[in-house]
Amino acid sequence: MAEHGNPMSPGPGAPEAKVEDNSLPRSVIARIVKAKLQELHPQSSSDKKGGAAPQVKPDALLALQESAKVFISYIASTANDCAKDNKRQTIGADDVFTALEELGFTELLGPLRTYFEAHSSSLKEKAKRTPKPKEAVPRKRKSVSGPGQAEEAKRQLLVSPLPPQPPPAPPPPQPPAPSADADAGLEEEDVEAEEEAGGMVEEELDQDDEEAAMDEAQ
Repeated sequence: MAEHGNPMSPGPGAPEAKVEDNSLPRSVIARIVKAKLQELHPQSSSDKKGGAAPQVKPDALLALQESAKVFISYIASTANDCAKDNKRQTIGADDVFTALEELGFTELLGPLRTYFEAHSSSLKEKAKRTPKPKEAVPRKRKSVSGPGQAEEAKRQLLVSPLPPQPPPAPPPPQPPAPSADADAGLEEEDVEAEEEAGGMVEEELDQDDEEAAMDEAQ
């Protein structure tokens, strides 16, 4: 069996460790002790031989607390040496089992391996039962429904700026206004046309008079 130094002794030049440093919670130690004592002294109404479990004084709990800390430190130091012998920097469960065997705690290997296997199986079952997270589905936009939402939509339309309007179309071009000279020329043409029409009427009347006179002479 490999020889190992005291894991609790500080190295040269190291500061002294406090009494409460790295100690296990006393409540955990008390629960473990209580469960073990109830297992050793079961109480039964039909069997009076069992008796009540003995009480544990605070100084006894403190001694058990420090003993657990020393035991864990001792096993951890030996398991670290086992990992180094196998050229590994990570301590595994097999290193802890080897350390217990080297230190002479072979009676602990059976219960420890059984508990370790049961714990690993429970973790695997728990991982299988845990549902996988669902992918996020984008939410659809809600349609406007109800008087309140309709009023809000209407208000948004009124507030929003109107689109730019196109410029107005230019007016069609107007024909040029007639000048004064053109108006005078038109008036002269109208007068000449009237005079010609009057002369033609007079000629027709003269012809009628001549014909009437010739008829009377005959």
